Amino acid sequence: MRYLAWYNYRMAKDSDSPNLSKKLTDAQLKQRLRIIFEFFNDFCNKHHIKYTLLGGSLIGAVRHQGIIPWDDDIDVAMTEDQRDKFITTFKKDPQTRFILLDPREQDDYYYPFLKLVDTQTVLDEYNQKPIRNYGIYIDIFTYYYVPNDTSTHAKIYDEITKLRTGIYTTNSEHSAWPRNPKYRLNYIWHNLQFWNNYTKKFLDFMESLPKEETKYMISNWPVYGLGKEIQKTANLKKYTKLPFEGLEASVATGYDEILRTTFGDYMQLPPKEKRASHHSYNAYIKK
Repeated sequence: MRYLAWYNYRMAKDSDSPNLSKKLTDAQLKQRLRIIFEFFNDFCNKHHIKYTLLGGSLIGAVRHQGIIPWDDDIDVAMTEDQRDKFITTFKKDPQTRFILLDPREQDDYYYPFLKLVDTQTVLDEYNQKPIRNYGIYIDIFTYYYVPNDTSTHAKIYDEITKLRTGIYTTNSEHSAWPRNPKYRLNYIWHNLQFWNNYTKKFLDFMESLPKEETKYMISNWPVYGLGKEIQKTANLKKYTKLPFEGLEASVATGYDEILRTTFGDYMQLPPKEKRASHHSYNAYIKK
């Protein structure tokens, strides 16, 4: 069923759809991101839901008081209980413009975290299988507890990395043959597993992590490396406000240590050649 939905959507997307206007410019994309975030921020404030800006968006708030000039996304994160509260409350307060993509609710949505999508837009990600109702979004990640025993953290991070690779490989339209020979056997194995639902395995693994509070937490899409992704729970228990795109955004009070753990001297601008977006997609407005 999942792959039939993907095939039908791909056929429709590949045709010259009369429902799409011209591609958005970078400036127009950022305007749309701000609109989504403003709704999200207001919704969380209204319903007393706690969240923090995350990653590059958190750097943006501290260093630029908004989206990093060369970036093109907004990332937020919640603890499990706040995420569940957000999902439940969102269902009770449905919106006409914004929808929530949840991998447990939509069978062709394969990312193992939430996305809040602007339904007035359409997004086409390069080299990835299309997703129904996909438009400009903000990512909503979840922080999970990990055991106090730090010797277990490498195994947890490795399992997350393996499952993330499976998600990418089995949902890519044209995965390239790895140049490095040591990755080729893994590539062949993942491509033979097209029936294997890595998203469900990923979600189940994250839900198997401790439910009782521990000293450490990890987000459900860590990409920077083990030593940079495990955060102290104490840094994520309280929240404050920082200016962000003309709004007052919520951030964890331990944001300085969180950012230094992940990025080092995050106030130092990267070299000009590295000031570039890491996303690959085209965004459109629906007519």
